[in-house]
Formats: sequence, structure tokens, C-alpha cells
Amino acid sequence: MNLYDNDAYRDTFMEGVYDLLEDDPTNERANAIIELFDKAPSVTIPENEPLTQTDLDKMDYDKVWIDYGNENCGEWALVVGGRIYSIDTLEGCGMEDIFRDEVKGETLDYPTGKYTVYRLPPAGEEDRT
Repeated sequence: MNLYDNDAYRDTFMEGVYDLLEDDPTNERANAIIELFDKAPSVTIPENEPLTQTDLDKMDYDKVWIDYGNENCGEWALVVGGRIYSIDTLEGCGMEDIFRDEVKGETLDYPTGKYTVYRLPPAGEEDRT
């Protein structure tokens, strides 16, 4: 999955460039701009499959999305040493030792509820917090 799709937008972009530069009889400037557009790199977004405990064990201070499976029900969390900590719970606590010693984050092996953990919110669900 790419952040943007050059091919899908190319015709619209070309039309706009030629319209803006219609005073150029050779289209040299328009063609140069379109060539730059065609060379623009695309960004590949990693797949957003549910994470496993093995994935979480490789994370330290990484942000993940917890999806509780209900409509309008999910939240951001922090993974520290393979354990999941709700960001809402952590807000204001301030110290790494509190994370590890006092808050007792969760693992997917022993969750306190039913949920799925992702690196990002599923497409279109960023605003359901």
C-alpha cells in the first residue's frame, strides 16, 4: 500500500499543469514539471496485521493501536519491554520505573480483556478513540 498513487492522479495533474502553462508554445516547462512528478518517490506503508507477543517483545517504547472490536472503541498504547500500557493510564506518571514496576503492563499471553493490537489504527478508524 502506498501513501499516494502517482498513476491514479497523473492525468489530473498533467491537465492542471498544461492549463497553468498554456502560454508555453513548446510545453517544455510543463513537460519538465510532469517529469519531476513521475520521478517522485512513493512511500510504502507497512501492512497493518494484528501483532503477536513475539512482535511486542521486540518493541520498547513503541506506540501501538489497541482495537477492542467494538465500533468507536480503540486507543493508543505504549509497548515497553513487550508489555502494553494504555497511554491514557500513563499520562502524567512520568518515570520509566513506574512503567515496569508499578503499572504492570499486559502481555498478549495474559490480557485483561478481549482486544487485538495493531501498529496503527485500521484504515478509517483513526478517529474512533
